[in-house]
Amino acid sequence: MLSLAPGAGAIAEGLQTEWVEGHNVRTRLVAGVINPATDASAEHRQIVVGLEMELGEGWKTYWRSPGDAGGVPPEFDWSGSTNAGTITVTYPAPHRMTDRSGNTVGYKSHVVFPVHVQPERRDDPVTVKLQLMFGVCKDICVPSEGSYEVTLPPSGAPPVPAVLAEALKRVPVRGSQDGTVAAGAAAEAGASVPRLAKVEAALDGASPKVTMHVSFPRGATGADVFVEGPPGEFIPLPKQKGTVGANTLVFEIDLTEGADVAALRGQKLVATIVSDAAQSEQSFVLK
Repeated sequence: MLSLAPGAGAIAEGLQTEWVEGHNVRTRLVAGVINPATDASAEHRQIVVGLEMELGEGWKTYWRSPGDAGGVPPEFDWSGSTNAGTITVTYPAPHRMTDRSGNTVGYKSHVVFPVHVQPERRDDPVTVKLQLMFGVCKDICVPSEGSYEVTLPPSGAPPVPAVLAEALKRVPVRGSQDGTVAAGAAAEAGASVPRLAKVEAALDGASPKVTMHVSFPRGATGADVFVEGPPGEFIPLPKQKGTVGANTLVFEIDLTEGADVAALRGQKLVATIVSDAAQSEQSFVLK
């Protein structure tokens, strides 16, 4: 573990711990603040930490919902942190990965998970300690772990490093249940984000399914959708079934593939919609 305070060499690249070496993976924390040019103790200062992973060629790690073939999503333990009132992990847009084991959802090569930290006392240092458990897989799956520590001072902390700033751009913008996105969030995303144009559920009968029409205003290259339900409830991965117009794709969830339809009826589901150009997160009620 390594605790860092900002120095001359850290200002341009933010704060960072040493790499923790694992089996075909290495990990570290990077950190900084957003809008550091303003008063660092002011109410609008945003502290962001990033868990950075570099994976060996062909190796993968997992999103929070690892997909139909299963996997080991990361587990974050922040209990050793001090003056960290609220810690929120966010996930950059994941990818569907298909191999002989089936379909999984996650990341290859390189990923940074942005973590937003709200201090309890803004005039005191914030120390972030992480105990991490996660999995990496290729032909076999290997459990991995790491311990990390980084301290940010109450003033004078450097801006977030470039690698973390880029990861923040890949975190899905949250939309409302009707698909609208707050103007500020949309502007920060750079342009129109993808959204659910229509959702139809057929829950009765022998072949229950959910059909989603998904609009990609900036183009559908790299388009995909991942849907999550309440904790403990399995949602099969959607399959692309066709197109409606230039940039609207049709995805279908076959609920006969392991879903408990009775338990899901009336529940809120969350769709993470990704493409090469933009990504968003939108909820809907299954009914």
